[in-house]
Amino acid sequence: MTVFQILTGEDWNAVMYDGIKSQGGVKGGMVFSVYFIVLTLFGNYTLLNVFLAIAVDNLANAQELTKDEQEEEEAANQKLALQKAKEVAEVSPLSAASMGVTM
Repeated sequence: MTVFQILTGEDWNAVMYDGIKSQGGVKGGMVFSVYFIVLTLFGNYTLLNVFLAIAVDNLANAQELTKDEQEEEEAANQKLALQKAKEVAEVSPLSAASMGVTM
């Protein structure tokens, strides 16, 4: 729980001061502060990488969904164009016959 508190930055300095006091105060416990520095640097680096990995994964999924939606839209447009072409093909011989035009 202490590591989580330090990594989130919630009153981490009080934890560090308590750690230094528990190791003998300023004279003997200052070496203990190196633990907090290393933990903060590497812990925040790790958390940053985790959040970035999640963000990049979500962006990749969104891009993939957009591509799928575009493909579906193109397929629907092609289907609609084929239906209109069939309607035009069905209507044009009848309209030509009703106008008295022979082919």
